[in-house]
Amino acid sequence: MESWQQQVTRLMQSGNKIEAIKVYREATGASLLDAKNFVEELEQTLATGQLPAAAPAGNSAEVSDEELLELVRQGQRLQAIKRYRERERVGLAEAAAGIDQLAKEAGITLPKAGCFGVLLAIVIPLSGILYLTAWITLQ
Repeated sequence: MESWQQQVTRLMQSGNKIEAIKVYREATGASLLDAKNFVEELEQTLATGQLPAAAPAGNSAEVSDEELLELVRQGQRLQAIKRYRERERVGLAEAAAGIDQLAKEAGITLPKAGCFGVLLAIVIPLSGILYLTAWITLQ
């Protein structure tokens, strides 16, 4: 059976970039942007035979737990979640849970979300998922 890596490579070699992005997302749970970036790097590697250049020093993917906790302490939980997602290459829910766990382990009490915050946390990602599903289906 063909692995997802082999399948993505085969799809890219046959010029089917959108299907390669879809397979990558299904296999890894990556966001659409992360999947697109991965497939574009793969496309460059296949075209040139060279691996992409390393990320520059200070890249947000190198953020430490302490830096994330400092953002939480400063009331910038959403920024901390964003940076955690970039570092760990996980979805929004996993990143939020990761930040919550880091904060809990550090003894930081996070404010409770009100009803409106909970509603926004559900509606915004759901609308994005529905839009992306419709977009992928129409392709």
